[in-house]
Amino acid sequence: MTIFYMVREIADANGRPTGKYRYTEQSDESEHAPIWGLCEHEHGSVEEAEQCPDARRVLTREFPAPPANPIEAYARGLELVVQEYKERFAALKDWANLYQHAEDKMREAGIEPTEDGLARWRDDVVAGLLGDIARPGIESDK
Repeated sequence: MTIFYMVREIADANGRPTGKYRYTEQSDESEHAPIWGLCEHEHGSVEEAEQCPDARRVLTREFPAPPANPIEAYARGLELVVQEYKERFAALKDWANLYQHAEDKMREAGIEPTEDGLARWRDDVVAGLLGDIARPGIESDK
């Protein structure tokens, strides 16, 4: 679905042009899709409708301005990605510690950890936490 934003001339009840304008939005889902005004009032010209503060607020919400400094925006995006992976690796470290503790307890009890699928469980947890990052040496049955 595409939404078209444009200034249109307002028609009267009989479909005749009124010489008044409004910024509008309309979907392309059908040729008879409803046309919605971005403001509630009429404007005397196309230029006036294009500068309408109410319509501009809607358009700014739908289409935010690009960042003033694209390099800073890119760097901020990288920071967010790095932070996300740091959080994932912190969780991975917690799971690794838990696994190691469980494995040690099983060995103390004379049970080989792979007998009950603990190793497979660990691998699945690691795969789930890392997502699509390459995981050499870790196999999962997923």
